Amino acid sequence: MSSAAMKLANAADTSSEESQSLIADMRKAVNTLRSIAVEYEKENRPDKVKEVEKEMLELLASYEDCAFLAEAVKAVPQIYQPSDQPTDFKKLIEAEVTKIKGNSRVSGHCQQLVRQFREVVWDVHHAGQPMPGDEQEELVMTSTQRNILNIKCPITMKPIIELTDPVRWKAVSALLGFMSKLFENCVIAQLKWLNLELHTI
Repeated sequence: MSSAAMKLANAADTSSEESQSLIADMRKAVNTLRSIAVEYEKENRPDKVKEVEKEMLELLASYEDCAFLAEAVKAVPQIYQPSDQPTDFKKLIEAEVTKIKGNSRVSGHCQQLVRQFREVVWDVHHAGQPMPGDEQEELVMTSTQRNILNIKCPITMKPIIELTDPVRWKAVSALLGFMSKLFENCVIAQLKWLNLELHTI
């Protein structure tokens, strides 16, 4: 590795460490906002809950940007090509961010945090009740069925497009958890069941 590449790698590592520290602080802030929203909900102040949720969504947008940028900066030393011409690092990093956005799990993680926020707020006055919309979570088949790994029901072995009353995801999760406990003492059964779980998610 050339001297320039070495310096670039060191700078990228330092920047990545600083970004990770910032990302950790953002996660703590999300947890704090969630606790504040719960307190407002207990006080029956929905307007304040909405304000806190708005702040959290803005924070998560910044969280995503920071996470994407941290990944991109860390990748720069591997994609950097020495040249006689000046390197446009801004353009290089922006291109890497675009690439990472298409493959990163960060967005999915943020959606999960939003879901958790709304669930804890909902549970303040509606513990044990499904959130609005959850009762509609039926298995819906579309033209994208070819992308689904498991095209047959693991219980009835019928093609999933022929199911007349498909179970909800929460019920499937409960069933998988129950069955996995039954097999916890059998290594071979565990491996077979793990394979089934992976193909039904």
